[in-house]
Amino acid sequence: MGLDCDRRWSTCTVSDEAHPKGTNAQGTLYDGPIEYPSDSGKFENGKLHLHWIITNADLDATYANGELTGKYVTRRSNTKLLTKEVIAKRAAPAMENAKAVPVAGRWTLKSNDNDPKNVWSITIQQHGSEVSGAIERLDGDSGTLTGTVKDRHLIMSHFSGIRPAVLEGDVNADGSLKLVYNEKLAMTGLRAEAAKASGIAPINPTQFTKVKNPEQPFPFSFPDVSGTTVSNTDERFRGKAMLVNITGSWCPNCNDDAPFLDALYKKYKAQGLEVVGLSFESGDLDYDRDRVKQFISRNHVSYPVLIAGTVDNIATQLPFVENFAGYPTTFFLDREGKVKLIHDGFSGPGTGADYARVKAEIEAEVRKLLSPKSTN
Repeated sequence: MGLDCDRRWSTCTVSDEAHPKGTNAQGTLYDGPIEYPSDSGKFENGKLHLHWIITNADLDATYANGELTGKYVTRRSNTKLLTKEVIAKRAAPAMENAKAVPVAGRWTLKSNDNDPKNVWSITIQQHGSEVSGAIERLDGDSGTLTGTVKDRHLIMSHFSGIRPAVLEGDVNADGSLKLVYNEKLAMTGLRAEAAKASGIAPINPTQFTKVKNPEQPFPFSFPDVSGTTVSNTDERFRGKAMLVNITGSWCPNCNDDAPFLDALYKKYKAQGLEVVGLSFESGDLDYDRDRVKQFISRNHVSYPVLIAGTVDNIATQLPFVENFAGYPTTFFLDREGKVKLIHDGFSGPGTGADYARVKAEIEAEVRKLLSPKSTN
């Protein structure tokens, strides 16, 4: 059966397929065209249970009167649980609305609190009353939001097992958007061209995070998943250009970023490129090792990923970094270990053309690091 999960934070599409024998069941969460099928599940006596390894989460719900009601619980560690109430009903096609205002195209979203970090971009695709697009922030994208525009009212939401989001508001008479993000952040949406003309633009992701002394090598020394300490001073890194990626197994954008970094590593390793992931987790070492191992396996990562600390102590573990903006953040190191560039966030597949653009820009910077003409 097909189900729409109507939630306080978002609307998600779930497909559930019961096996012909027994009580086994499977459900799939969607991030745009990307599927996240459950790894195990059962449906028995009106009770549905689904488990996802990728988010270490469970959906437990009761089916009655044509609806599912229950809880979606994500485990950030063996003891820390994030619980969200779920109400789900059968999917229905969106009603065509001939009066839907055109909103397709590139927009700049600016928070009304004037925080420069809250100036974002979104490219909206529209087919009749149906809309979709991914918000691009300094720390990465929101995943694919989908929804509708009816007359002048716009609502878009996202939930693929993590990072729920909802963007809702109205199209003003002047063509701008009056919006609220996640029910609390008031925002104004302007066509990208109009925003640029007014001097409003997102922060350049290579111009925000800094290191205190760019003349000093980037130091790290943390254990890998087997407990072996890996350091920037190890012989394997001597004279090599390097990407140091601040990551987390729990981070959706990091899971988008890791396969691309691994492809770069394999492509340029023979030319002297190394890649290291510094993963910040829950602080429960056994749990964290298991989660990072799954991250490595799921994303087919062949470069070392080290357990560097918790999400709460990154400033302690990396005290030489200023204005850390979020996960992932990638540091580009020359052959002397000095930071030449820092890139905040990553635009994943949901951002369409920007996904290809960002990958091309990062690869171009890698080639600069490896160029014999590169100056240190």
